[in-house]
Amino acid sequence: MDVFELAKRRKTVRKFDKKEVPMDDILHCIEVAKEAPSGMNSQPWRFLIIRNAEVKKKLRELCEKAEKNFHEKVADKNLGKWMEKRNITWKKNFIEDAPLLLLVFS
Repeated sequence: MDVFELAKRRKTVRKFDKKEVPMDDILHCIEVAKEAPSGMNSQPWRFLIIRNAEVKKKLRELCEKAEKNFHEKVADKNLGKWMEKRNITWKKNFIEDAPLLLLVFS
């Protein structure tokens, strides 16, 4: 399959495995990701691993507040119908369910 076909088949995933991931695997992924090309080869990436349940809960609350606002006030009727048909809601329970969150900053 070529890259174009792969891109056309890509889908957003909103369900995740709750199984713990070994920290060595996470750190290896970060080591690989930090080598991604960047302007002037500066690799300005910063990574934050969050495992704390209270922090994940607070992040979920903040994300849901913004997403709910988007669904209620920003999304036009066509987009709203499209999201509803696909069962896409403002609820983000996966943020708390995930064993860890990996935030990437640039």
